[in-house]
Amino acid sequence: MTVQQLSAFFGWMAVFNLILLSVAWMFAWLGRGFVIPLVRFVFPLPEEKIDEAIFRWLAYYKLAFYFFNLVPWLALQMVKTG
Repeated sequence: MTVQQLSAFFGWMAVFNLILLSVAWMFAWLGRGFVIPLVRFVFPLPEEKIDEAIFRWLAYYKLAFYFFNLVPWLALQMVKTG
C-alpha cells in the first residue's frame, strides 16, 4: 500500500470511530434512563458500578481511538507532506 492509501484508510477509520465514540457517549449520557435498566437486567450491579463501567469503557475507547486511529493518521500526514 502507498502512503496515500494508508493515510486515506486511517483517515476514514478515524472518522468512523469518532462517530461511533460520539454516538456511544451521547447514548450513555442522554439515554441513561434506558441503559441503566437494560444493564441491570443483564448484570446484577448497583447503579454506581454501572455508571463507572460505562464511563471507564468510554475512556478506554477514547484512548484506543487516539493511539490506533488518530496518531497513525497524523504520522502519515507528516510523512506525506515531509
